[in-house]
Amino acid sequence: MKRLFVIFMSVILILTATNFIVYAGSESGTLKVGALLSYSGHGAVEAPSIERAFNYALNKVGGQINGLKIILLREDETDNPAQCIAKVKKFMDQDKVDVIIGPVNGQNVPAVDNYLGPLGVPHVSYTEGGTDEVKYGFYWMGNLMINAGASGIYAYDELKARKAAIIYQNFNYGQYIRDAFKATFTAKGGTIISEQGVPFGTMDMAAYLTGAKNADVICVLLVAPTDVSFVRQYREFGIKVPAIFGEAFPQGSSDYLNKQAGDAIIGMYGVLPWSPLIDTPENKKFVQDIMAKAGDQILPSFTTFGQYTTVDVVLQAVRTIKGDINRASIKKALSNLSFQTLIGTGQIQDRIGNFGTYVVQAGRVDKDNITWKPIKYYPAKP
Repeated sequence: MKRLFVIFMSVILILTATNFIVYAGSESGTLKVGALLSYSGHGAVEAPSIERAFNYALNKVGGQINGLKIILLREDETDNPAQCIAKVKKFMDQDKVDVIIGPVNGQNVPAVDNYLGPLGVPHVSYTEGGTDEVKYGFYWMGNLMINAGASGIYAYDELKARKAAIIYQNFNYGQYIRDAFKATFTAKGGTIISEQGVPFGTMDMAAYLTGAKNADVICVLLVAPTDVSFVRQYREFGIKVPAIFGEAFPQGSSDYLNKQAGDAIIGMYGVLPWSPLIDTPENKKFVQDIMAKAGDQILPSFTTFGQYTTVDVVLQAVRTIKGDINRASIKKALSNLSFQTLIGTGQIQDRIGNFGTYVVQAGRVDKDNITWKPIKYYPAKP
């Protein structure tokens, strides 16, 4: 008996040392979802849009799924991957969540993916997958390299550009946008004449714009507040060559787009999987409902759509489960999920969604709104 006790305690010590989490399935009558989002740092501008998305998703199903009450727990991911992982550990150790969604911040995504993967915890990201850094989570939005690569194809085919300059925020997500544009643009026969990485928080873009002066097109991926500085100085310098955002500017809300960038953004291009102007009954209702909840006339942003869909994809997966709902069953349900969105059907295969994308152009819709208008659709790969 003593020997069995010693063995038992040894196992407990080993499991503790390896960060093993005791988890026995969803707590009675609940589905716990842990959400990582930016309440601070350069992504904080997105927080109001995300909160509206979460509330809309939960209200749509009456706050329950498969007879389980949905408990959505939120934590600030911050701009620091180590601090973000600390929040993930809280979700697992203290809150015993069944699934984690997020983060929003691109530099936190691989840290969360690689931490959760070996532990078998289902993780659904708001961002795109398809890179070497993310090997475990589910990325319904599709392949980052394919989606962002549409910017290079459009620049060459439609804008007739042959020489491109790339200005990107110098972190992993910006580097992937750079590489995606570069791959498709050069495959068409184009030439990259400059690649300039910009540190976080940069406000003076003069030197970077000067370095792009001989290009036919400028590919951009910048985050707040550098994105606004780029747009304003681009206009101040009288630059005429088109600018295309590898992911449509800005990273934040439509309110930010209208108030911070204003008319200076009009005419610039970008790549996005969604626009508030996509004409489906579901999308039109979503836009109307979000505006009514916000109590203003500002169109919802891509952030709102993206985070709503992230929650909804999890709920669609849970709805398919017959039997016990736990981490393993949720992960299995997500592994080959055909899901509905406000604008069509997607399919998760090998963890990555098969989902098309749009090239969009910024334009004024009315006195209250500048938004991204879809001008060309690149369908999902068959």
